[in-house]
Amino acid sequence: MQLVELEIRFYRSIKSQWADESVKFDDLNCLIGKNNAGKSNILHAIKFLLNNEDKEKNEELFWDKDTNKRVEVRGFFDVSKDSLRTRIEHGTLEDLDDYIIGDVEEDRQLGVSRSAEYNSETEEISTDVSLLTLAPQDQPYCYFERAHGHLWERKNERENFTKTDYRDGLMHVFPELTDYIEKDDRKNKNDWKDAYNQYIKSRPPSLTFELEPTPISSSLQKTLYSKVLPQEIWIPALKEMESAKKRSGEFGNLMDEISTVVQDELDQQLQSKLGGFLPEQDDRVKTVESKINTHFEDTFENKSVEFDFPTLSAEYLFDEMDLLINEKNLESLSTQNVGEGVKRSVIFSLIRTLADIREGRIDIQKDGNEEASTRPLLILYEEAELYLHPSLQRTLLRSLSSLSNQNSQIIFSTHSPILLNYKIVDTTHIVQNGGRKTTTTNYNAVLENQTERNKRLFTELQLISDYLFTDTILLVEGESDKIVFDKLARFLNPDWDISSSSISILEVEGAANVERFYKFFNRLGIEVYAIMDIDAVTSHCRELVNEDQVKEKIGEFGRVVEEYTDEDNSDMPTRVRNMPTPDFQEELEDLRQRLDEGENISEDDPHLVERVLTSHRESLSPQERHMIEEAADLRLEVVDLLIDRGILVLSGDLEDYYPGSGNDKVSEAIKFSPDSYDIEEIRDRFQYLDSRGKTDVEAFFEMVF
Repeated sequence: MQLVELEIRFYRSIKSQWADESVKFDDLNCLIGKNNAGKSNILHAIKFLLNNEDKEKNEELFWDKDTNKRVEVRGFFDVSKDSLRTRIEHGTLEDLDDYIIGDVEEDRQLGVSRSAEYNSETEEISTDVSLLTLAPQDQPYCYFERAHGHLWERKNERENFTKTDYRDGLMHVFPELTDYIEKDDRKNKNDWKDAYNQYIKSRPPSLTFELEPTPISSSLQKTLYSKVLPQEIWIPALKEMESAKKRSGEFGNLMDEISTVVQDELDQQLQSKLGGFLPEQDDRVKTVESKINTHFEDTFENKSVEFDFPTLSAEYLFDEMDLLINEKNLESLSTQNVGEGVKRSVIFSLIRTLADIREGRIDIQKDGNEEASTRPLLILYEEAELYLHPSLQRTLLRSLSSLSNQNSQIIFSTHSPILLNYKIVDTTHIVQNGGRKTTTTNYNAVLENQTERNKRLFTELQLISDYLFTDTILLVEGESDKIVFDKLARFLNPDWDISSSSISILEVEGAANVERFYKFFNRLGIEVYAIMDIDAVTSHCRELVNEDQVKEKIGEFGRVVEEYTDEDNSDMPTRVRNMPTPDFQEELEDLRQRLDEGENISEDDPHLVERVLTSHRESLSPQERHMIEEAADLRLEVVDLLIDRGILVLSGDLEDYYPGSGNDKVSEAIKFSPDSYDIEEIRDRFQYLDSRGKTDVEAFFEMVF
């Protein structure tokens, strides 16, 4: 009886996780996301569904505190008849079977709905529990109950409207149902209802069906919550934990599960020790009881009282048990009187013990049918990593995995990348909050479509920590890019401080990996930006956009560049090729002075001279001059289009853009200090976009921040 799917509407921060956007679960499940993203509210929604109590009846229950909306949480549970047969009576099992969705045994589900509505007249919030059934949406079958009831009332209210008229009216509107009713029974109300139910159960292809809540009897509802649905154990994060003596608390619930395996043996020992002792048979108890009755009969002649003692059993003893924490030089403390770290460690120890018991690692004699007749557990565990050292977090994950294979299901939330082992956790959901509503993305489903190489790449521990717990990702090709752009952003605008923002720069070693990660993060719904060199435009950038118009423009630019490029100037550094005219003239003057003084020439000087030779437009043919202009214009157009899609394309390698470049890119990037230069000098090393009135790098960072 495992929760496989959850639908939520208008509950707390969750506006709609419905239909195609439902949250799906497996044995061991994890919720990750930033604070206030809505992880706890998903867990609370499950608790709201499984805990049929009305403790939280206030406006906080409603999305955006809008009490005009109707809260509804739906859970779909896989169903095994064999498992249910050990827990509920045959008659109830047959009643429940009417609500089972799906005809194939391995695909049978029970849909449970719990809703909440605000009554403006009474100013009260009422909740309702229903089971979901497939109901026809097509006329006239969508209003069978109303039509059927209306005709039956006419029979009772009008003398000239007989049972024959009732029969004829239904046969006219619902002719298909006559195949399910004997001719002599077509005047009977219940037979028409049975016929309708049989026809609907046959799922006629001519009808469209949708799930709708169906009211159930109070007795079936009681059975549902006491014997059918999983037993929920809630382990909260930062709040005062409840005593082990409180059976609804996390300590008490876990101890209940642990204690059941030893109660039979303890009961046998108790009975042998007591030797048939009953406190109500004790002479002193009888004397006191008699005296009370003497006084009581002075007032009520025909009434008496008697002592009703609880049965002394292991279950009773465990109900009254508390957990004490022993420490040297201190008296024993209950779990109420110790720090949160100690409490979480006790919870951790109880979970590990429960896993040991259910896996048979503790030698305790159990009745062979005990596990089959026990309600499955659903453990909701908030921030499971709290107060646990990384090594203990790994131990906890193994214990949770072990427990999830033993008639238990676990859904936990975390901020720790250590607990995100995709090989152990069956389902991980990324929870995000945008536009005042919570959304989820199935991380495992996106990861599943990747190659094994990419899986290893995307799940490297440090990378997971960087990209799953930030708002925005900025992808760069290498370490030097990361260092330089971090410095440039702050220099161009003090507000663009990556270190104090929720933006994470990831260096992914090459344009191919930039493409891989960009696509991966997009599928996860994570906001992602990328910086790539010009050579990646046709080979990688084209794969990152969806619009055919942009793809065509990128392809056109690639063809022009390929046609124009020749061997004589292909090695010219980008910073020389794109150098503004004033800088170009200053560099030439500096070269002349160095030559006059007999100094050595730099590695850029030959390219500078080459630039002089190729810059004489009169030496070029009209076709060549047109190609230069066309390539420049196309490049600007492509850069402009890609910035709007979160991609900055440089004219060359990043190290061509900042002063002091050398062979060791990382060392030069570390030494580079933008504050040593005038801001216009730095800007001139990038491309101005006339349509934006700023450089490409500034337009890009404006989007990122």
